[in-house]
Amino acid sequence: MAKLEKALAANPGSKRVNLAFLYLYAARGAAENNEPERLKYYTSQVNADHLKALFYNSFNTGFTATLTAEVIGDLVKFDMFDDAQRIISMFSSQENRGALYAFGAESALLSNIKTPIVDRMMDSSAVCTSRLKTLGNVQSNKIALASALALRNRPGDLDAATVTIKNVRVKYFGLSLIVRGLAKNGNTYEAANYVNRNISVVGFATATSNIFYGCNLRDRTVETHPEWRSYEMNRPWFLNRPTAYVDESN
Repeated sequence: MAKLEKALAANPGSKRVNLAFLYLYAARGAAENNEPERLKYYTSQVNADHLKALFYNSFNTGFTATLTAEVIGDLVKFDMFDDAQRIISMFSSQENRGALYAFGAESALLSNIKTPIVDRMMDSSAVCTSRLKTLGNVQSNKIALASALALRNRPGDLDAATVTIKNVRVKYFGLSLIVRGLAKNGNTYEAANYVNRNISVVGFATATSNIFYGCNLRDRTVETHPEWRSYEMNRPWFLNRPTAYVDESN
């Protein structure tokens, strides 16, 4: 993919083609190979017009939003706030922006990174959320922020996560990510007690399975166990941390 990008960059005609998907995938590959300079370069080639076009013409806006969010997460891991901010600012919806900020913080926390940029991303997500006046969308920003709060796990974070998902339509999904974060931090007992026994059977099953998943995340990282890399790279995106996209075409 890097060779393809290099060849296209040398062709003046490629400037008239939308290569945003190529740059996003190449950025992910650079991050996975611990190449921050390449990550910075590939993301610098993504412009607002081309990124927005991906959503206008996307076969699945959720997939495109998740891919973009994963790149934001890679930038956060390498402490590149300004680069992440540049891409997030291409979106006009506070819900989309809030989701990307929170997803970026989640990504770092899942990799056991708790640098100041994580707090900055979470604060920015909370600000975006506070600016929302309607509750008609999926609110993936609130779900992602609640998950990040549970993963950060400071005093008061769990209460804040609970308040964050209070009016979320698919609350059981937010609850599931909260208990996943608790379990990853070793708080399995707290995670089990957090699950409300009055929720639906589907919600209870989803939450419980996420407790097991969170426990596995404590030790199952590609840094310590490279054999998991293939699984993580090929795991269906919609089973992990899907991000809904709010239409900005109007």
